[in-house]
Amino acid sequence: MSESELQAWVIELANLLGWRIHHCRTAMNSRGRWMTPIQGDPGFCDLLLLRGERGLAVELKAQRGNLTAQQADWLAAWALIPGFLAGVWRPLDWLEGTIERLLR
Repeated sequence: MSESELQAWVIELANLLGWRIHHCRTAMNSRGRWMTPIQGDPGFCDLLLLRGERGLAVELKAQRGNLTAQQADWLAAWALIPGFLAGVWRPLDWLEGTIERLLR
């Protein structure tokens, strides 16, 4: 399962379970390069999910994908906020039901 397939499944389930979802999509710049236009610190999480007093800051990775230092810094910062869970989700987390348990 690719990272984009995992993302589609997570977003679909989160929608069904009533989460508010934020995801920044990449766009092609004038030089033909794919980028995510941001202002601020790089490495922001792939998905920010909110429901009630719970928040999830999630970096999605392929099974063997690695976090950048900036992504790890963002996740560490989110984890300091009460009520927030921050982490990395991989295809195995989906297949084993971990993601569904966290979203329920």
